[in-house]
Amino acid sequence: MKPRIILFAKDPVPGNVKTRLSVRVGIEMAATVYRAMALDLLDVVMRLSDSADIEIHLDAHSDFFQRPGLPARLQVGDSLGAKLHHSLRTGLAEGAPAVVVLGSDTPALSPGAIGRLLESPADLAFGQATDGGFWGVKASRCAAGMFDGVRWSQPTTLEDCLAAALACGLSTEVSTPLDDLDTWDDLARLDPETVGPGLQQILRKLVDASSA
Repeated sequence: MKPRIILFAKDPVPGNVKTRLSVRVGIEMAATVYRAMALDLLDVVMRLSDSADIEIHLDAHSDFFQRPGLPARLQVGDSLGAKLHHSLRTGLAEGAPAVVVLGSDTPALSPGAIGRLLESPADLAFGQATDGGFWGVKASRCAAGMFDGVRWSQPTTLEDCLAAALACGLSTEVSTPLDDLDTWDDLARLDPETVGPGLQQILRKLVDASSA
């Protein structure tokens, strides 16, 4: 059986996504940025469909990401840790030798970076984000407490995850870091040549407008 790659995404309605970015650009534009970035990332993930089974897991019912042959499920759990654990554990229980869960906030994510995460021999491999979190996690083993005590959306999030995994007896590996896009400063730092075509178009318009 193939490994499984899961993209975690949010229902991209204004006010539900990129709230820190919306402080600068408004909720409508923040939602537009998120939609473009998430669709670009889905295209990146789908390029791996010959070697992995692809799914999308949503925080709420939405038809926005609907594609033929793309299984969509609802995220299950009352915290990010619970949702991640459920998706990873379910994928392994259904026979996948390894499961990767990716966030939808890392615009420069490439098929190569995802592939390297999948190839890690560690029980848990994390795609490190430069803000102290992570853009993805691969599991070939799970444990009930693997995300216990993690302080989410903090500079110590990845550090907490590594400590929780160690406490569960799981081996870990960490990748080279990539930038997430959460704020205007994150967006302004992006090189348009490193992101997907949808976000690239919006990024150029926003940066040009801000410097006019």
